[in-house]
Amino acid sequence: DFTRKRGVVYTEILLPEHVPREYLDRETLWNSVERSERRADAQLAYSFEVSLQNEFSREENIAMLREFLLEQFVSRGMIVDVAVHEPETDGDPNPHFHFMVPMRPMLENGSWGPKQKAVPVLDENGEKIWDEKRKAWKCNYVSATGWNSPELLEEWRRAWCELCNAKFAEKGLASHLDW
Repeated sequence: DFTRKRGVVYTEILLPEHVPREYLDRETLWNSVERSERRADAQLAYSFEVSLQNEFSREENIAMLREFLLEQFVSRGMIVDVAVHEPETDGDPNPHFHFMVPMRPMLENGSWGPKQKAVPVLDENGEKIWDEKRKAWKCNYVSATGWNSPELLEEWRRAWCELCNAKFAEKGLASHLDW
């Protein structure tokens, strides 16, 4: 909810093609995400904050962030809720964007998919191992999407830097971002 936040100059929800258009409404989207969870303390979303470049206009920055989010997130089936923030400052401007991505994927049938899956722990013979109380098999839980891997985060950082660096070069600027 960005209604009380100062300096918000742009918001948008980006959806993969298979996601129902009703999720373009922020309240509908996040209420649905919350209802998909069984636990009251469940993590609902990944949250990111990325700096925009003072060398680019607001329009250029928004065009770049949309390109980045569509290529790196929406193309993987992720729903993205983004807001551009240009806070009032006493000194240097600090334009940046915040975005959240539900942790659960939206399946082709319009329902929320799993965040993680259970992988049984096997003994040296490849047999499942019971837990201490012999009530369930021991399991390790792994991401069902791979969206939380450190390698993917590095890929996103690199992609953002490359996009900014290409824009710097296009404008003839000597600035350069490293990842």
